[in-house]
Amino acid sequence: MLVLSYILPYIQEGFAKEEKASIHLYEASDWPSLEKKATAYKEPISFLNKFTTPVSGFQDEQTGYSYAVVRLTAKGDRALFDLCHNNVQREVWRFPSYEFVVRVGALTVKQVRTARPSYVNAILIASRGVKTREPCSMSTRSVFGEHVRIPGYWNGACAGCKWMDGGARCDFYADREPKYGPLSVAELPRAPIEELED
Repeated sequence: MLVLSYILPYIQEGFAKEEKASIHLYEASDWPSLEKKATAYKEPISFLNKFTTPVSGFQDEQTGYSYAVVRLTAKGDRALFDLCHNNVQREVWRFPSYEFVVRVGALTVKQVRTARPSYVNAILIASRGVKTREPCSMSTRSVFGEHVRIPGYWNGACAGCKWMDGGARCDFYADREPKYGPLSVAELPRAPIEELED
């Protein structure tokens, strides 16, 4: 049940030729050593998603964390659907999925397989939500690198707060907020029916 599957092919050309490594979330023990090697080169980490176009990585100077810009694979997205246990989760799962930012080594398949609602909700928010203009002061960015939320779902809490099951403390918490609906899943307006004359 892979949620995310990636290859770390290049930190710099020489490194890729010598120590090309296949990384999966279930191989979480490999992340710390690769993170150290990546940090030593002081280069942006490039991640290639096995099933889509390449995405990137970076190191945050403020936190010192290394982040990967990731996208759910088709297999991963299906696995996420299998973890959805209520109508709200399934409704949000149908939204378009986007690239999102996770801290390297912070998200493991073992965690996600628990199907803990806060984990599933947070991944849904991170992969389908909208970026906020201002950061959430309650989110430490220890799991997700950007402040993303879905207005009207889970009281508008950001992915970082929702992961920790702290939605009520989130800066973006909003009760009775109108539900966000991406254009790709919104209902089209009904076209007027014209009466045709012979």
